Amino acid sequence: MSRRAAAAAPELRGFDHVKLLGTGGFADVHLYQQHRPRRQVAVKVLLAGVRDDEARRRFDDEADLMAQLSTHPFIVTVYSADVAPDGRPFLVMEYCPHPNLGVRCQNEPFGVAEALHTGIQLAGAVETMHRAGIVHRDIKPANVLVTEYRRPALTDFGISAVSGGQGAAQGLSVPWSPPESFAAETRPGPAGDVYSLGATVYSLLSGRQPFQVPGGDNGHLAMARRIETQPLPPLNRPDVPEHLELVLATAMAKPVSGRYPTALAFARALQQVQTRLQLPLTHIEVLDDAAPVDHDDDADDGATQIRSVVTIDPDRAPSHPVAPTPPAPQPVGQGEAAVADTVRHGAARTFSGPRLATPPVDATTPRFEPAPDEPAVAQVPHAPASRGRLVAGIAAAVVLVGGGVAAAALVGRGAPPDQAAPRSTVVAPVDVVADVVPAPAGLTGTVGPDGATFTWTNPDPADGDLFLYRVPEAATEVRYSTTADTRVTVPASDEGPTCLEVLLRRTNGRASAAPAATCVTP
Repeated sequence: MSRRAAAAAPELRGFDHVKLLGTGGFADVHLYQQHRPRRQVAVKVLLAGVRDDEARRRFDDEADLMAQLSTHPFIVTVYSADVAPDGRPFLVMEYCPHPNLGVRCQNEPFGVAEALHTGIQLAGAVETMHRAGIVHRDIKPANVLVTEYRRPALTDFGISAVSGGQGAAQGLSVPWSPPESFAAETRPGPAGDVYSLGATVYSLLSGRQPFQVPGGDNGHLAMARRIETQPLPPLNRPDVPEHLELVLATAMAKPVSGRYPTALAFARALQQVQTRLQLPLTHIEVLDDAAPVDHDDDADDGATQIRSVVTIDPDRAPSHPVAPTPPAPQPVGQGEAAVADTVRHGAARTFSGPRLATPPVDATTPRFEPAPDEPAVAQVPHAPASRGRLVAGIAAAVVLVGGGVAAAALVGRGAPPDQAAPRSTVVAPVDVVADVVPAPAGLTGTVGPDGATFTWTNPDPADGDLFLYRVPEAATEVRYSTTADTRVTVPASDEGPTCLEVLLRRTNGRASAAPAATCVTP
């Protein structure tokens, strides 16, 4: 089906039209040069022929919703909204010049580190939306723009809804939609956005829609049937660990009850994958204006401290550094995801719709099971406590496994016996001593007629070891290739040295914290 022709750009006072950026079902997006302040902006203009009151209402709702949320660093900023002289409503937004994530991942799938980083950033934005009582309902790679500073920015709130409201799945993007969205009576909720977040991260890693069949029937009906009935296809990438595939499968579980209960829980699960892969933890940016400030802050004793989401009263400047307050602590491993939460704060917003119900303190958070080769995890129930008491509880839960010490403290509360909530399982925290994977040793290279040949040794061999290698390029993320050998030949550069990076990867998905690297010249 061919795209429709774009409507003529309206004449807007204080703006000069530059070019068309794209077309949609009910609106066009144009690039304008704003006079004051002088900057380039994206202007979304409703089509003149749209007489549907529902479409106009949705356009106005989109402007209001984005204005409420656009201070978040990973949501597109809205500057203003108005009506053009020809009667068409328009929305003035931040201009994001780089290709959206849908275009990017189709050209080349993301690396694991970047996909995790991006997924956590977007999950923080979605969690903030949900706390404002809003569900997006159309999260997908194409609706994540990339700003001038190359950060992701969620956009297109045209079919967003107030949590708990009813409405048809009108305008949904089928490949990233949850199974329940195809029901005759659809009640949009946060669980649907959690599914779409997982589907988006899956697409970033695969470069395709989650249930797409290459060369097969990928029409909406066939796709919806596979989403409803078939298991999530494996990514089949040697650098994607099994526990990441399990996190995505949990986020995209077909029953709502099988998914992570919140976008924040999904973000923390991705952080746990970062920890297991020995990657830097990405901060979770979450805004919560409503929670009070807890000034009960024990002295720092130098121990690892478990923090929940920090909240700040926007109407009162704190007299000393604000302490975290965990009204509903999430079960996390020692030194893992909770320490990486960051909270945005700003002026309190007015929201006329119903807010999401506060999750019960006894709610459990689904986690993926420990790998078979990892020690068991001790679960320690606790009552809400100050940071000092939390640290004491953590220290008391250190357990001995096979003569070695494994930090296995978990903070969380189980569901009461009269509730039918599933038991929570948490992946064992990484033992930073026993689980260190060394880098390949003795990496050397020579240049010959067939290219540059590099060799190395495995300093600590184990069954199933593989090596990930790549020729790095400046300002470009080059994907790693896999080999079981300790020798590889790559094309030699004609313009300078040829370099190689090599990682050792275990069967449990863990890899060297840093690659072995060397360069050779002809």
